[in-house]
Amino acid sequence: MFSKNDTSKPQLLTEHGYIVFSHYVTLSKQYVLFISCDERRTRTKIKLFQANDLVNCVKEQEFEGRYRFAGLVSPKFFLLDKEDSHEILKFRIDDLEKQSSFKWSNYNYINPINEEYFFTINNINPRAIGGPFELKFYQWEQHQPILMQQIPFYQDPHNSGSMSSVVSLGNGRFASHISGHNSKEFRVLLFECALNPLTQKFEFQINHTITPDAQHLGIGSTASGTILALPNGHLLTYHEHHDGLQIWDTSNGECIKSWNWSDIRPNQNFASFIRITPFPDHKHLLIHKQDSLFIFNMNQLTLKQIKMNNINCFGQHHILPNGKLLTFHRHKEENELLKISLFDIPQTLAYQRSLKAFVDTQVFMYIHLFKDLNLPKELCLHILRYAFTPESQQQFISNYPDNMEDNENSSTRCLVM
Repeated sequence: MFSKNDTSKPQLLTEHGYIVFSHYVTLSKQYVLFISCDERRTRTKIKLFQANDLVNCVKEQEFEGRYRFAGLVSPKFFLLDKEDSHEILKFRIDDLEKQSSFKWSNYNYINPINEEYFFTINNINPRAIGGPFELKFYQWEQHQPILMQQIPFYQDPHNSGSMSSVVSLGNGRFASHISGHNSKEFRVLLFECALNPLTQKFEFQINHTITPDAQHLGIGSTASGTILALPNGHLLTYHEHHDGLQIWDTSNGECIKSWNWSDIRPNQNFASFIRITPFPDHKHLLIHKQDSLFIFNMNQLTLKQIKMNNINCFGQHHILPNGKLLTFHRHKEENELLKISLFDIPQTLAYQRSLKAFVDTQVFMYIHLFKDLNLPKELCLHILRYAFTPESQQQFISNYPDNMEDNENSSTRCLVM
């Protein structure tokens, strides 16, 4: 067991909304959005919070009908999609000011490239199964996107797959899941696209096609698996109702780690009704299984339960940029009052220590270069920018000693009534 000092006392938050339609979204390291809708889908409310203060709302807005979060456009903007009319709203993050709105009758999802452009993946023949598929590139406009370019993309060799989810891997790289009509179909395309500044045309390249382990006993639409982008640019492939989890290096398309829940929790039928959220420290996953939560260490392949009361199995639990957890709880109120707990766990505290240690290391190096070696200030800053990149921060955090990791059977307890 972790000691009581290792886990902070939960902070209880309350919001209004139907549990199935209510969730948090991290917009940036500074801002978090709460989206809620009533059970009848008549009104949607969005509330903007500072990531370190989920009590005092920065700004909120309400709309008629149900709107869903449709993705980040850039560090400055995000999208909402109206459920029935397919109206797309574009908002500025720091003040919730609406920038544009337009009707989007295209069934295909919008995949933002940056503040100016986005793309969709379309089946050239909508009645055909398996493609051929094409990329359509659009430019953002105030009232209606402008179609700039169409490029042939991919032909499914088995003529049985359809393009499913697309996830961003950063730096213009994407992963597209090809979902099949049987449990043997599970393929993922790793590709990149960019605007050529000379020709002002988009160019794309499929770098790798990966074939994760298939789910042989498929259950509904999850039979072809799920893809999830990890904070370090790797890709996790898994099944919500079956074993076979794999981590892929997206730079070369190689599987670098795999495991089965049956090996970690034998005789417990753990591999069913699994939802996974990546932790920002690049080495942990939050596992949501029905009314229980677990922390999984991908380096050590150990699973630990977060012991809490009244976990809501329909809640879309969330991890903040600083590693704190937000969990939804069962309640008896009939007025759609949501009870949410905000708290630390040992892995959160270790992650926060690693962030502080990374900053301290930069400060110590600057002092050494500037005061001990008498280098010019501009040169010192240049050296720091070269040495302390986002990639080096990821590596530092991944290798930071996690002194609060205990044995495989330990757990953390957080009592919420």
